[in-house]
Formats: sequence, C-alpha cells, structure tokens
Amino acid sequence: MASTIDDVFIKIGEFRQYQWYLFTIFGYVLLSISAFPVMIVTFITAEPEWKCVDGYMNNTVCRFNKSITLTSDDYKARCKMPREAWTFADDFTSTVTEYDLICDNSIVLSIAQSCFWVGMLISLLIGGFISDTFGRRIVLYCGCALVAVATWIMIFPKAFVVFIVCRVFIGIGAGFRNTASFPLITEFTTEKYRTWLGIGSCVYWAVGISIMPLIGYLIPAWRMFLLVTAIAAIPVFFFWWLIPESPRWLLSKGKEDEAKTVLAKISRMNKRPLPDDLALQKPVITETRASFMQLFSGWKTAKKTLLSWNLWFANSLVYYGVAYGSVDLGGNRYLNVFLVSVVEIPANFAYIWSADR
Repeated sequence: MASTIDDVFIKIGEFRQYQWYLFTIFGYVLLSISAFPVMIVTFITAEPEWKCVDGYMNNTVCRFNKSITLTSDDYKARCKMPREAWTFADDFTSTVTEYDLICDNSIVLSIAQSCFWVGMLISLLIGGFISDTFGRRIVLYCGCALVAVATWIMIFPKAFVVFIVCRVFIGIGAGFRNTASFPLITEFTTEKYRTWLGIGSCVYWAVGISIMPLIGYLIPAWRMFLLVTAIAAIPVFFFWWLIPESPRWLLSKGKEDEAKTVLAKISRMNKRPLPDDLALQKPVITETRASFMQLFSGWKTAKKTLLSWNLWFANSLVYYGVAYGSVDLGGNRYLNVFLVSVVEIPANFAYIWSADR
C-alpha cells in the first residue's frame, strides 16, 4: 500500500536532526539575506544631528551654539541657511551625509525605499507561481543570490542612482525568498511541527535586527556597515548544495525517485530506517492551474482574502513605520532600534504557542 508523505515523515522523524539542520540553515538565510538587507536602511538612510559651523555660530545666519537633534523644533531651520553655515554633528555617516539628502532633497530617500517595496511586490506576485512550476529551491536560491550580489554592488559606486537600482533588486530578491522559504521548510515535516519550523525560524530575523544596532554602533561609517552585512551573505552562495528540493513538490511533479532520494537522506541523518519497498502516494491535485481569481472563487474565500490583505496591510504599515522610525525618536538611536527589535524574540515564541491553538 502506498504511503503519504506525512506517513513517511512520522516514520523517519518529524522534527529531529535533519529538521534542526534545515532550521539552522534557513535561520541564517533569514538573518543575513532578509533581516540585514531589509532593515539596514534604518541606519544607512538616517539623518544625524547638525550644528552651526564656527564663524557662523551665534549670529544672524546660524543662531545655535549646540547640536540640533532630530526631535528639536529647530531641526529644519538649516533649510533656510547657506549650506556652508552648518555641518553634521558627529562621525555617524549615512546616505544623507554623503549625498546631502536634506530639506527638499530628502524626498529622494523615500523614493529609494519605495523602490525596494515595488521590487518586492513584483516578485511576490510571480514568485509563488514560479516556485510551484519550477521548484521552491531554485526560487529561494535565486532570490538569495540576487540580494547578496546587489548588496555587494551597492557598497562601492558613488552615484545615488546605483543605490536606488540595487535596492530595487534587493526587493525583488527578498520577495522571491519570501515566497519560497516558508513553504519549502514547512514541507519537510508534518502539520504537527509546521508552526515550529516555519514561525520558529523567524526568531533568526528578530535576532538579526537585534544585533544590527550593535554593528552600527561599532561601525558608524555606512559603507563599512554595508560591507559587513555583505560579507555575512557570502555563505548563502553555498547553500545550493545544502538545501534539497521539497519532496512534496517533487512528488506532485511525478518525480517519485527524486523524492525518495531526499527522504532517504533525511532518514539517514535522523537515524530512522526508510522501508526498502517504499511506495509513495501522489497527492491529489484538483486544480490544474493556479489563478488569481481563485482568491475570490466564493464569498467565504473572498472574505478570507480581503481580511488577510487588511491584516497584512495594517501590520506592515505599523511594523515598518515603527521600526524605520525608531532611529529618529531622539536619544540613543542604537538603543531605540535594539529595544524595538528585541521584543520580537519573545513575541515569536508567543506566536508559535498561539498559532497551534
């Protein structure tokens, strides 16, 4: 009698050594390819304090004798001064300090970050279809490689347009990673442990954005900061040989022998025997082709779709608004970002507990 994939995972291990192995690899991907590239703009596009230049201080041109913080009512007073009358107050650097993106030019920073999300939107719209057609593994790897390469390119050129273009490609790569990584890792276990593998790996995201302020504090120069995160992404280029294709996807495409090869590898690492005469039951697929209109195929489905969209919209708006804005709250920017980020670690465990209920 043919066995389902779930039956096989129950025999060879639902959450043992192999699943922990994948958990660690996918966690590192989240840390280096998602957390760092997505959230690094919190620092590399931040505006530092400013002060009057000696010779202009305490006169009609620049009347301040101390540094003006971001939360000060006088922060925009510099926009009415000659550029030579003021300077940035500390050794913190960012794209703002290098390209002088202040006052009327500050809109360019918003455009750059919007371009990142446009890139992600494009890949999210097509990434799921591509991963269902060609496999989760290839989409995940291509997305990760695109983020890593674009990050490296962004370090060296002095033209801000290169920064914007690279952020677009980082958004595209991040979207492909998003659409492939969660299905891929959760397809290596049963329903019982999907929450732990899928949501649990997101703890690495929280860890990544929590240690990012420390890196920024130790390396205030934005290009060097970016270089450190680019170096952290290098190991991901070798993950092609470490992450197999989903056995569930292989079986859905009629590649039973390849699915058995992956399952045999899992059984060896988990030290659980795989039957020699194993026959796999191919999943029943009622829909031959995915369609956007399936999201609105009935009132119940449409209601769930619209509710999900609204929840994601509200959550993303608040989450990224607070996260990106925390550096501008006043006080110690590094401590602000750390406190906003570190609360996600216990929140993820609370999410795992509540999702199963």
